[in-house]
Amino acid sequence: MKLSLWENHNISCFQRLRINCRWCHKTSVVTDFPGLNGLGVSAARLDIAKGGSIPMHTHPAATELLIVVEGQITAGFMTPSAVYSKTLKAGDVMVFPQGQLHFQVNSGNGKATAFLAFSSANPGAQLLDLLLFGNSLPSELIAETTFLDVAQVKKVKGRFGGRG
Repeated sequence: MKLSLWENHNISCFQRLRINCRWCHKTSVVTDFPGLNGLGVSAARLDIAKGGSIPMHTHPAATELLIVVEGQITAGFMTPSAVYSKTLKAGDVMVFPQGQLHFQVNSGNGKATAFLAFSSANPGAQLLDLLLFGNSLPSELIAETTFLDVAQVKKVKGRFGGRG
């Protein structure tokens, strides 16, 4: 099997979001490419359509290095005391520390493409919206632990496949 991050065909799109999927990625992690086993690295290609974004997420098992190759991406991450955000163009690089909540937005006028490198053969990914709203936790409990009311929680759960 040929693995190429240079080709943008046959790219998997994260369909579970059940919204207009305006970003796609092709990964080369240990589950897709067993040759990475024991090496502590993996990579991905990221394509973001005009107006698209990558939702807030973390990689609990890896630091992420983003290298923009085409277009313009506004990217950032948050700590308890600060927000680090930068608009990146082709050739620019940004690092997201392991486990840090971060995002990417196509802020340009066309498609944006980047390559990602991870400090783990299996970095994992946790999307904040899916964690909060793609579950069966009672909406009343989520409302009590956020600044949203029950109606808002149920509306968002409807978009992410949550129940309860």
